[in-house]
Amino acid sequence: MLFFLYGQDIWSKKQKIRQITQEFVKKADPSRMNLLVLESGQVDDEQIRAVITASPFMARKRMIVLKNIITQVRRKALSADLLDILQNLKEHTVVVVSEDGEKPKKWSSQSAQALWEFLEKHAKTEVFRP
Repeated sequence: MLFFLYGQDIWSKKQKIRQITQEFVKKADPSRMNLLVLESGQVDDEQIRAVITASPFMARKRMIVLKNIITQVRRKALSADLLDILQNLKEHTVVVVSEDGEKPKKWSSQSAQALWEFLEKHAKTEVFRP
């Protein structure tokens, strides 16, 4: 399952992420061993691929929250890699992509734009405007 949450209303977006994670913990992983939150500065290509493609450990599902991974990423190739990973997402993985801003009018890379547009079409998308 794939969620895409973005917008400038950060407080409401945090509440939605909290709600999604609480439901995940309640239904799929009470131990919270399969719940991981990554910020844009904490990840690299190999780590993203390993984390998202890993199987759940002693639970039915695994959940990864990626914060500001599209607009604040330093390497442009990461967007293309993430797009490839998300297009082939396994059923046992829940990914929440959270962006603190609106959709950019001018893109720094085409791969970031392609990732954003993929998420808008294929994820459960919610926009949080002030």
